[in-house]
Amino acid sequence: ATPSWPLADQDQVATTGSGSGILFPGGSRAMMKPETTVKVFQKEGQTQLDISRGTICSRIVEGAVVHLFALGRDLGIKAPFEGTVTLDSSGQPSIHHRSCLSHKAFLIPVVAGGAAATATGLVVASESPSKP
Repeated sequence: ATPSWPLADQDQVATTGSGSGILFPGGSRAMMKPETTVKVFQKEGQTQLDISRGTICSRIVEGAVVHLFALGRDLGIKAPFEGTVTLDSSGQPSIHHRSCLSHKAFLIPVVAGGAAATATGLVVASESPSKP
């Protein structure tokens, strides 16, 4: 079984040798590539995903309240969006608008109810290695 647990405001998640996935309420998702670090913030009903190292591949669906940041700077990405955000060694972000998420189910939704329904869910799952 794949472990999963909710993320709270100001939680930081880092990957090492394999990726990890984050599923947001409403169906938006982000896949953290290996060697990636992000921090989650909840502000005024919005979720901010702030990347401080590495690469995320994300799908932000229409109507989502998920905003992507890099080193505390709003990247200005508007929903709908599918693509990657990568920070280079100097901390400069590059954004590529292209499909990057596998259609395989690497994320499992975290069920929340009541006041917790806006919680962000994290699923720690190894990214399937690519075969040549």
